[in-house]
Amino acid sequence: MNEQLVRFENLKDSRSISVINISIPNLCPFCHKNMNPSLVNKTKYDNILKKNVAILFQCSYCYKYFSAEYKVNSYTNTLQAHTSEKLPNIPSVKIEYNLPEEIDVFSTQFREIYTQSLSAEEHGLTAISGVGFRKSIEFLVKDFLIKFVNHEDSEKIKTMPLSQSIKKIDNDKIISLAIASTWLGNDETHYQRKFENKDVKDMKKFIKALTFYVSSEVVAFEADEMINSN
Repeated sequence: MNEQLVRFENLKDSRSISVINISIPNLCPFCHKNMNPSLVNKTKYDNILKKNVAILFQCSYCYKYFSAEYKVNSYTNTLQAHTSEKLPNIPSVKIEYNLPEEIDVFSTQFREIYTQSLSAEEHGLTAISGVGFRKSIEFLVKDFLIKFVNHEDSEKIKTMPLSQSIKKIDNDKIISLAIASTWLGNDETHYQRKFENKDVKDMKKFIKALTFYVSSEVVAFEADEMINSN
């Protein structure tokens, strides 16, 4: 980032100016190119309450607009200006996780990985979101095996290939959905795609169905425990 002294009109007195040392972004959040952005607009500075300031920039390559927010710090005699600190500016995207809550009983990691993959997808990072969805399948299958099928071999399950783990599940629907979604996930990690007519949308569809079949198994386990306890 480049340092630049920027003049801000004071909020309470438009005739007064505050000079603030600003770190100008040199990487566009959209096209990810190094650039020298144009300063399009800026907020006024409340020199009484010392509130943050914000600047609207325009990328010199893709011409898209983006903003940056700064916390204004002390005044320095050396610069004859206030120092400032650029604040994290992560776009707020609503992520809808609409998969069965029973999955959380045995695999909180699945939710975390799957949600992060959704977030990557929503932010346009489609080249890596599919890899994340593939990883979520492995945690779903192995955590389910360890918790409900064969917890005595947990260390072995952790290290075995996913394809072998899937075959240990005694449910044909779960096996089919896990294999299909894994194959599509593998396509997201390889140079050459094997299934040209399928993509991440299909993989997410298979994963969603997979979680519902797995959640049914979890509920059935709970029902068995209740019956056996009586």
